[in-house]
Amino acid sequence: MMRLAIRFVCALALSLTSCGAIRSGNRNQGSEREIGIVNVSGSNVEIYWTNPLNKQLHLTSPAPYLEHGDAFELGSYVGHSFMVKELPSKLGNCINGDDPDDPKKCGRAYFKVSDGANKNTFQGMLL
Repeated sequence: MMRLAIRFVCALALSLTSCGAIRSGNRNQGSEREIGIVNVSGSNVEIYWTNPLNKQLHLTSPAPYLEHGDAFELGSYVGHSFMVKELPSKLGNCINGDDPDDPKKCGRAYFKVSDGANKNTFQGMLL
């Protein structure tokens, strides 16, 4: 199973430039969140933001991908949803897929920014 550590920190001030990939969504005062993501999965991953208006996915992680051990932060809002997608190795195999008999099937995980405490840590498993 893939592990991804995600740290949510309440942002006191969020400039538009700090959330370039966030184009729309709930922008009510107090709903801003700074999200720190650390890849502890053992695989390379991509993080996508899901546009709430049309459900299209937008790559938000650094290009070309987030390597094992890499971290990045992005600005977001309560209610925004994200998908984590495992990428295959150079040999074309994945280690976090839900089918142990099919190493070509890569894992995926989903998370949503909540309105809970200002500081949370979440560790998710890739499905």
